[in-house]
Amino acid sequence: MREASRIDAFCRYDESRGTSAATDFHLRSGGIRPAIGGNSSLDDCLQLIAMDCFAARLIGSEQTHHSPSLVDKHPLMPTVRRWLRNESEPLTQLLRDAFAATDEADLRGRDRVTYNEQIEVDWSTGGGGSLSLRDIGTHIISSLLIDEDLDARVLIRVAEAVRDGLGRARRLAAGETVPVKTLIALGDLTLPRGAGPIEIAGGRIRRPTVLDRRLNSFAAEPDLILEVDQPVRFIEARLSPPPVHNGHEQLTRFVASSERRKKFLPELIQASEDLQETIRRVRFAIVLASPNEEVFRPVWRFTRQNHPLTSSGSNSHQPNPSPGVVKTQLPPQIDAGTAVEIAEWAKKMAGLPDALKVGRRRLLKATTDRPDPLDKFIDAVIVWESMFGTETETSFRVTGSMALLLEPENIEARKALHKRLSDLYSHRSKLVHGAVGHDRESSKFKMADVPEHANDAVRYAIDCFKRILDDKGLFPLDSAARSKRIMLGF
Repeated sequence: MREASRIDAFCRYDESRGTSAATDFHLRSGGIRPAIGGNSSLDDCLQLIAMDCFAARLIGSEQTHHSPSLVDKHPLMPTVRRWLRNESEPLTQLLRDAFAATDEADLRGRDRVTYNEQIEVDWSTGGGGSLSLRDIGTHIISSLLIDEDLDARVLIRVAEAVRDGLGRARRLAAGETVPVKTLIALGDLTLPRGAGPIEIAGGRIRRPTVLDRRLNSFAAEPDLILEVDQPVRFIEARLSPPPVHNGHEQLTRFVASSERRKKFLPELIQASEDLQETIRRVRFAIVLASPNEEVFRPVWRFTRQNHPLTSSGSNSHQPNPSPGVVKTQLPPQIDAGTAVEIAEWAKKMAGLPDALKVGRRRLLKATTDRPDPLDKFIDAVIVWESMFGTETETSFRVTGSMALLLEPENIEARKALHKRLSDLYSHRSKLVHGAVGHDRESSKFKMADVPEHANDAVRYAIDCFKRILDDKGLFPLDSAARSKRIMLGF
């Protein structure tokens, strides 16, 4: 309680200072505050409040820095709410549309709506919740995102984020589709301090900020953030019906809501699939850009989908692929040249054929989700088969195609590579058929060699995948046609 009181005193508006103690300290330490005209518009009021209360997002407990209470206590909030009650404010259209969409039975005789009405909303990305017009300003401030390292110009970026958030809210209320940032936290890889974002189609990869590190208290902090610009719109907005305590009425209401959502199901499914595909494409581009001496492993830690117009968002976190492992080394850094490669590989994977998506998924598993080298080894060789396998003579076709693809000129190097590939393929086959394993070694198979086998198999898979992406003749083919093209030339 004492800590919360100290934080509250430091971050709340102080009339004697004309701002909060935290913002005053920032300004006296060289921070820059943009000039705002005053309380002559909703936009100005929200920017002033956000700059005064922003420190509450940076310090304190998990509850404190997300709490909108300091915002609600700001002396400008009554002015904000007067602006929100003004019928000329575009946001009020949301309330009128919700009233028009509400079933007459749920209106219970109401012929108009009030400013404090709760509105139930569903988004085209699958999220939902409730909001009220009076709280939208608080939510915009409490959920704003800063996607750069914090410095003397942070208040300028806070003001810009508020303007962007309010503009997005108004467009949503008008029925438009707007881009909303979904944040995917990646681990075990970093960008150096001062590095700009890596731009990819539909998003960017950037360094995490202090705000990003507090988005999910159930997962490890991110080392990288993948921002994906998801198109979002209201698929339904209705007034919240009066509460019911009868079980039959509750069930009836739930069934009716589910039936209404059925017509939007294809859109919801497509939004989810598009997001998953973007995440896979970017993570795989990072793997393909790995330097020869080390394979990057962009571990997917969690996803945060922000709900527009509310300060909440939906979090989903991934299982830790290496639970209990204490890391003793800093994660590798992406240098400028590798950043360019990542963007290029992401672009080349546009329109990836389904025949190659199986291999991509397995290679991601091998590089990021398999702590056991045996599993990693098996997955990597499955990738080989997905690229070059056939129903007959699989071993020869797969290893022969890979050797010829990776060593097209030097026959001696090709012979040595083919022998290594054949040995690895043989080891993998014996593993999956139970001939060798953890407690069953042979003269040719030793468990101590498995990590090296796995690393080699992954590296060969990566190199072959890159050659295929660079070859327009091989890219669209299925595995059998691809191995035939490589070995026979047609």
